[in-house]
Amino acid sequence: MRHGVQGDLIDVLTTDHLVMAEMFGKLEDASGDAGERKDLADEVTAELMRHSAVKQKLLYPLVRETLPHGEALVVKELQEHEETEVLLRDMGSHQPGDREFENALSKLVSSVRHEVEHEEDVLFAGLAAECDPEQLRWLGTQVAETKEAAPTRPRPESP
Repeated sequence: MRHGVQGDLIDVLTTDHLVMAEMFGKLEDASGDAGERKDLADEVTAELMRHSAVKQKLLYPLVRETLPHGEALVVKELQEHEETEVLLRDMGSHQPGDREFENALSKLVSSVRHEVEHEEDVLFAGLAAECDPEQLRWLGTQVAETKEAAPTRPRPESP
């Protein structure tokens, strides 16, 4: 994927959102070819996991310290990440075309699109208004390294 995107933290995460939207579109459009859809689903999974790692390491600490009710916002975001990981595990344990895969994909796309809207409208807008632009630029430089070290698969389900 495009780990070398430059800009401040908000720019880089917004670019990730655009990349994921494009990937979702390709996945939805590739309805006939199970192999292609499985490859795309694996790419979506890896990209979502890397994006999640960036948010947990770089974005959420900033939200906690900067935004009113930051802790509550982060708790909500982390709950959504857990739900996303469940859906990714469901997709990963089934094949494209299986009802379970298609249901998980549909829920995942809907959930991520909603989460992206919330992040951009609430978190990013708030941080853009409250943070020092230099701090956001510095955090943007940390994204590639964070993605490089990030897992590309969801954690196994706990017993």
